[in-house]
Amino acid sequence: MADESMGVPERDWFSRGGITLQPNLVNTPVVYMQRNQVPQALRALYNSFAVSYYTDVSAYTEWVPSLGTGGGPFFKTSDEAAFLIFLRMMLVREQADRLCLNCGAPRRWLRTGAVTEVEQAPTYFGHIGFRIHSHLDGGFLDADVTCAPDLNARDIELHLRPADDKKISSVQVDGKKWDNFNAENATVTLPTHAGRRHLHVEYR
Repeated sequence: MADESMGVPERDWFSRGGITLQPNLVNTPVVYMQRNQVPQALRALYNSFAVSYYTDVSAYTEWVPSLGTGGGPFFKTSDEAAFLIFLRMMLVREQADRLCLNCGAPRRWLRTGAVTEVEQAPTYFGHIGFRIHSHLDGGFLDADVTCAPDLNARDIELHLRPADDKKISSVQVDGKKWDNFNAENATVTLPTHAGRRHLHVEYR
């Protein structure tokens, strides 16, 4: 390999952020998300986008022999599809018999005024949708989770990591107190029966 190549893992594994010649064919973001290492998952996702995407033709290259140099065919379906899968799994991810929502989202997506919305996402367990609207300047956020009749996961884990170090202090579901949350992990666990549930989440 040439000195500028990204194909020398013994030398470049750290300085290159753990990406390879074909970063969209390595499931690094997914592995990090399974470990609940969200900052590392985002680094892998952003690095893959930065080296693979070409704005002038709006396409992903097949591989990246060195930074700034694309190789192989452009408009590479498998690599473009893999990146979209990584992005999808940041928002909706199956984990064993549980469905994780918003599990790899950047913290800034929960800044005050931000809205994250997914509609009728197909999963291995059926269809799911959710909407999160942040009001963290007031110490809370609102969310809606909509389960389709075909959804058969064991439960749902909604991740609500704030843009600062605040912890969840209380949760209401459809106006009633809800105790099934983890303040340390910023997650709320919900049942999967069909219908829409409204969450009001307070932070301290």
